[in-house]
Parts: sequence; structure tokens; C-alpha cells
Amino acid sequence: MMLLADPLALDIAHAFAVAGPGHWLGTDDLGRDVLARLLDGTLSTLLVAAVVLVETAIIGIPLGIAAGWHGGWADTLLSKLAEVVLSFPGLLLALALAALVGPGMGNVMVALGVLGWVGFFRITRVQVMALRGQPFLQAAQLAGVPTYEIWWRHVLPNCLGPLLVQALLVAAGTMVAESGLSFLGLGIPAPYPSLGGMLRDGMRDVLVAPALVVWPGVVLFGLTVGMNVLADGLRQRFRPV
Repeated sequence: MMLLADPLALDIAHAFAVAGPGHWLGTDDLGRDVLARLLDGTLSTLLVAAVVLVETAIIGIPLGIAAGWHGGWADTLLSKLAEVVLSFPGLLLALALAALVGPGMGNVMVALGVLGWVGFFRITRVQVMALRGQPFLQAAQLAGVPTYEIWWRHVLPNCLGPLLVQALLVAAGTMVAESGLSFLGLGIPAPYPSLGGMLRDGMRDVLVAPALVVWPGVVLFGLTVGMNVLADGLRQRFRPV
């Protein structure tokens, strides 16, 4: 026995059904189960946030370590590249990229990943520059420890606190951006559910069934606020005394 209905199953005869045992949050204008679509859309949003987070960390953290450690022309070049990316409004650039490559979950991940690495890069660079002259790192260099091992065993663990805070902020920002792109029709395509897509579809019938807008809005608000509160708590935890 299925606990939840198929989020893509149509049942026009039961469109706008009120909440009850068969449909715990009711149905939308096509008779689709709101709860099933809400859970599926939330998982899609979290999946996009997780993939973009990994993608941006893989790009930004190594570049930040390299720039902060070596300095010189490498630092200048990478810092200028980060400034160029930051000079464009983030959501507008993501909107342009999504419009260029077309809608779809994979394309959204690529579009948002192009932007998110800068935050990881800048934080890592500053942390590495502060650590570079520490005696324990100089001792490791004098002992002949390979540079990549110094980065992995000594530099990265000492940057972990600020990077965890940044990771939560990136995840929260990605969820909002993905929902915005889906709301505009450039994110996860219909009929597959997403929080932004549910908000867009619900706006057509907001006077008839306001819950179709309220539920995805509440979930998106709760996820982003929760991420930001957790990030603020971690920031306080790792703040130097």
C-alpha cells in the first residue's frame, strides 16, 4: 500500500479537493496530490543545493588555497577572475545562463555552480594567507613534506570552520535561486514538481486555493531560514575569542 500518491498522477475529477485522509494537503488544479508534490519538490530542491554545494566547493577551495599559498601572479589572476564574476548580479547571470542552456535540473546545477565558487575561493584565500606564516607550516616545509600533503593535512582542517558556515549559506542561496528559476520556467521543467514551480502554478489559482501557494512558500522559507540560523550559530561557535 502506497503511503503517498504519485506526484505526477492526474485526477481532474478531484481537482482542488480539500485536505483529508486521501490527500492530506488536498489536490491542485489537475487533481495531483499536494503533499506528494511538496515532498518530491523539496527533495529536488535539496538535491540541487547539495550538488551545487559540492560543485562550488570543489572549484573554489583548491583555487583559494593555491592563490593564498603561492601569492604573486596566480593570486592576482584568480582574484581578478573572482571580481569579474562578482561584478555581475548573481541571479541575473544565473537566469541568463539557464535561458541559454535551457530548463532542466542538470542545467540549473551548472548555471548556479558557475557563480557559487567565488565565496569559497575568497574565504579560503584569506584563511590560507593568515596561516601561511605559521611555524607549524614552515616546519612541515622544512621537513620536506609535499605541498599537497601540507594543504590536505594542515591547511584545510584549519579553514574548516568558516568553510562550513559558507557551505550553509551557499545551500540556502542555491535553494532560493533554484526556486526563482523554476518559478520563471527556467528551472526544473513541468510536470516534475519543484517548490518554485508549485509557487508559479499556485499563483494562477491563489484566490480559489491559497494553500497551493502557502505550502511551498512555508517550506522554502523554513529551509532557508533554518540554514541561515544554523550558519549564524556556527559562525558564533568558530569566532575567535
